[in-house]
Amino acid sequence: MQNNPCTPSLVGLFAALLCLNAAAEPQQAKPAGSRPQAVALASVGTAFAIGDPIGVVQAGPDCRSSTTREWSELLRHRVETELPIAFQEEMSKALSATRGRSRSAVGMEVKAIVNDLKVSVCNVGQGSWLGNLQVQVNWQVARHDTHRVVYETSTTGHFERAKAQTSVSTDSGLREAFAVSVRSLLADQRFASMLPLRDGQNLAARIVRDIAP
Repeated sequence: MQNNPCTPSLVGLFAALLCLNAAAEPQQAKPAGSRPQAVALASVGTAFAIGDPIGVVQAGPDCRSSTTREWSELLRHRVETELPIAFQEEMSKALSATRGRSRSAVGMEVKAIVNDLKVSVCNVGQGSWLGNLQVQVNWQVARHDTHRVVYETSTTGHFERAKAQTSVSTDSGLREAFAVSVRSLLADQRFASMLPLRDGQNLAARIVRDIAP
């Protein structure tokens, strides 16, 4: 009878353990010559203190009832969740067209600080809302290898819902406002020229056309 090398036994205990580890923890080899991301979001910060007023929330079918919206831990969590998603999605879309054209192994890391957030929404009932969200983000761009800040700029973004709908949550609206801000960053000629791509200026020009009204 032929022995199975993966069957636990006193003789083959060591081999069995190796087989079990290999099955439980599959390893994925990194591709040879892998490089850091062209652009990575290093951190997200905010410039608010708990209780800072950031806008107005109205309620009712006529939006007459009004309360002041204040900065809170919940809002901080939403910002720290939605901004990285928007950043990753917009950077991936912008850089996918130029994949494989890297001129340098040195990537860039970006720190984002949300220094303004304006909320003006009306909850009309049954999960429907209308209104607008506005954000301003300060971007600090540093070299990945030295972490030295080489550029700093600020961009704005907004999302508006003119008709009450339930299909888009306020979290999704906040993400879209951040996405507009990221697209404005990509449209910045100086930022685009620092990306590890041959055609940074062409990338910026294309994005400017995409976000133009």
